[in-house]
Amino acid sequence: MRTLFATLFLFGWTFAGAQTSLDYTVRVEAKAIPSQNAIELSWDSDANAVTYAVARKLVSDANWGTPMAVFLGESFLDTTIQEGVVYDYRVIKNSNTYSGYGYVRAAVHAHLEHDRGDALILVASNILSALPNEVATLAKDYAGDGFRAQVIPINPDTTVTYVKSLIIDAYDALPDLAMVFLLGHVPVPYSGNLAPDGHVPDHQGAWPADVYYADMDGTWTDNVVNNANANDPRNDNVTGDGKFDQSSIPGNARPELRLGRVDMANLTHFAADEVALTKAYLDRTHAYKQGAWTLPKRGLIDDNFGGFGGEAFGSNGWRNFSPLVGKDSIYSTDYRSTLASEGYLFSYGCGGGSHESASGIGTSTQLAGDSLLTGFTMLFGSYFGDWDRSDNFMRSALAQGRTMSISWAGRPWWYYHPMGLGASIGDCAMLTQGNNTTFYSSYGGRFVHVALLGDPSLRMEYVAPPTQLALDTIDTFDVALTWTASSDPNLDGYYVYRSMNGGPWERLTASSITSVNYTDACVLDSGECAYQVTAVSLVDGFSGSYFNESIAAEETISILSNKRPKVIAFTGEQAGFNSDTIDYEASTVWSDGIVWLFPDTSIVDVYAFSATINETGSTNPPYYDGVDFQIVTFNRCTSDSTWFYASAVIGGVSETEGPSIKVYPNPIRVGERLMVDIIGRVPYALVDLQGRRVASGVIEQGSLALDAIAPGQYFLTLGDRDGVVPIVVLP
Repeated sequence: MRTLFATLFLFGWTFAGAQTSLDYTVRVEAKAIPSQNAIELSWDSDANAVTYAVARKLVSDANWGTPMAVFLGESFLDTTIQEGVVYDYRVIKNSNTYSGYGYVRAAVHAHLEHDRGDALILVASNILSALPNEVATLAKDYAGDGFRAQVIPINPDTTVTYVKSLIIDAYDALPDLAMVFLLGHVPVPYSGNLAPDGHVPDHQGAWPADVYYADMDGTWTDNVVNNANANDPRNDNVTGDGKFDQSSIPGNARPELRLGRVDMANLTHFAADEVALTKAYLDRTHAYKQGAWTLPKRGLIDDNFGGFGGEAFGSNGWRNFSPLVGKDSIYSTDYRSTLASEGYLFSYGCGGGSHESASGIGTSTQLAGDSLLTGFTMLFGSYFGDWDRSDNFMRSALAQGRTMSISWAGRPWWYYHPMGLGASIGDCAMLTQGNNTTFYSSYGGRFVHVALLGDPSLRMEYVAPPTQLALDTIDTFDVALTWTASSDPNLDGYYVYRSMNGGPWERLTASSITSVNYTDACVLDSGECAYQVTAVSLVDGFSGSYFNESIAAEETISILSNKRPKVIAFTGEQAGFNSDTIDYEASTVWSDGIVWLFPDTSIVDVYAFSATINETGSTNPPYYDGVDFQIVTFNRCTSDSTWFYASAVIGGVSETEGPSIKVYPNPIRVGERLMVDIIGRVPYALVDLQGRRVASGVIEQGSLALDAIAPGQYFLTLGDRDGVVPIVVLP
C-alpha cells in the first residue's frame, strides 16, 4: 500500500520571495445579461499576469476542451450561452513564475432542481430518543426541499459495515438515493495509511473516512496495511482490525452520494452536553432554512500560511468566495475577534495546528466560549483535520455561534463555487471528494480523509417560505390550494408542485404565480396526492442569475376514487331479421354523456363524424357491410372511447383497433398549441359534441393553435385517417 503524506509539515513557515495565496487565485465572478442572452466574467487584475485562459463546460462534462479565449485582460463576454443552461467557467492566470485559478458556475435564469431524490438521515439512537421533535422538523425541512427523506436510528456501538449495509440496501431499493446525513456519533469508518498534514510518523495511519459511506461500488479491504506507529492508537491500522487499507477513494469515479456529519460527542470544553449542542445546531439550521436569520454576504480570510510553496491554502477562501459574495466583499482580517461582533456568511482560517488549535485562529477552549457570526467556514492546519477526537478544533467550531458547516480546506483544495447557483454544500463535498483533474488537483485530492462536517442539504441562501397550506376538493374533480404569503421582501411569486403516491414532484405552474391560491383542475386518479408550494425569488448575484426557492409548505389529500370516464358495457345489434338498422346501447361511469360516432360521407376531404349524446339509439349504416362505431364517454376533464364494428347484413359486433393519431397535451388549455404526431400537411376538422364543425383547415409542422376555441369537449379528425381523437380544452 502506498504511503501518502506531504513532505512539508503545516507549521507557520514562510518562503523567501514567495507569493501570497492571493497570487495563486483568480477572483472571478459572473454577471447575467438577459438582454444580450450573455454572461460576462470579470476578475481582479495581476500586474505579473502574462495571459488569462477562459474555458467553459457543461456541469456534466469532465473535460474543459480548448479554451474559448487566451488574452491579457480583466473580463470576458460569452454570447454563446442558452438561457436556463448552467455552465462551469474556468479562468487560469499565467505569469512567468506562478499560475492562478478561478472557477464560477453561472447561468442566466437557471432553475433549481426541486425533485432532489431520496435522502437518509441516520441518527444516533441517543440523539433520536432525546430530540424526536427536532429530528422530525429536520426531516420535514428535507421533504420541503424536494427530498424523500427517511430517518433511521443507529446504535452508536454497531459496526461501520452494518451502517454501510443499510445505506447500500437503500441505494438498491430506492429510486434515487442522493444524500446521507449522519447525525450524532454514528460509527466512524477509518481507512488508509496517510498523513495529509505531513506529520510522519506520529500522525500517519488511518484517518476518519466518512466517504466510505458515500461510495457505493468501490472495493474496501482490510488485509494490507500494517502500521502501528502513530502517537494516537486511533490512527493505528493493522490487518483485520476493521480499519480499511485504502488511502484514496477506490476507482476514479466520484462518490455516488452527498454526505455530511454533525457529531457533538466528547466536546468537554463546552458547558452544554452532546444533546444540547446538537439541539442548538438543529434549531439554528432550521431557522436559517426558514429565512428567520441570515448573515451579510461577504467573506473573511485569516491566512497564517501565505503561499506555502504554491499550495496556497488561503486561496480556498479567495477563489471560492468571489462567485458567492463578489470579489470586492472579501476581507483579510482576524478570525475570532472580527466574527465575535461582525457577520460574514463565509469565512476561512488557517494556521499551524494541533488537535485543539490553529495558530492565529484560536483554540477549542476559546471556541467553547464563543458565539461567532459565520455560517459556512473552512479551517486548515495540522492534526485537527483528523476530526474524530475529543475536543477536536473543527467540531468545536461547528458547535458554537451561527456555524453550520466546516471543511478542512487546503489538502486538497475545496470547491464551493456551485453554491452561487443554489447547489448544496453536500454537492460541493461530493465534487471535491471526486475531483480528479477537472478542477485543479492539489495535494490530497481523492484522499479518504476529505469530509464535510455539517448538514449536507444546506444551501447558501433561502427564501422565506409560505405557510399554512390548506387543501380542499371542489366540484368533484378539482383540488383547491390556499396558503399564507411569504414574508420575504424580494418575493417574486410561488411555484406549485404535485406528487402522486410518493412519486416524483411535478411543477404545475409554468412560471411563478403571485396569488396565494391555486386550483389543480381535473385530479382524476385515486391515491395520496401531495402538494408543495415554494416561494420564489430571482437572485441576480455573482454567479449569474437563478430562481431561488424556499423550503416548501406541504400538505397531502386522499383521492378516494378514480374519476376517469369509462365505457363499461356496450352492444350493437341488428334491429330485426334483414333489417338495415342497428340498435346500440352503452353504460358508463364518471360520465357527463356519451357520443356515438359513425362515418358521415357528406363531409368532403375529411373523415368526419356525426354525433348524438344518448346512451341508446339506432342508425342505418352508410355502407353495405356495416359500420365502424366509436363510443366516446366524457366528463369536463377527459374522455374514454371504445371501437367496434356492427353489420346490419349479417348481424354481430366485433371490437376494432382505435385510431393511431397521437396528440399532446390532452387535456389542453385555451391558448396552448396542440402537438399532433403527424408528418406533412394534413387537413383536419374539430367537431363539438353536437357534431358541429367548429374549426377546420390544414395542420402544418405537427401543431395546431387552439387560442380561438372555447373550453369544452371536442373531436379531432385528420384527413382520410380512420378514427377520431377526443380533445378536452380547459380554461
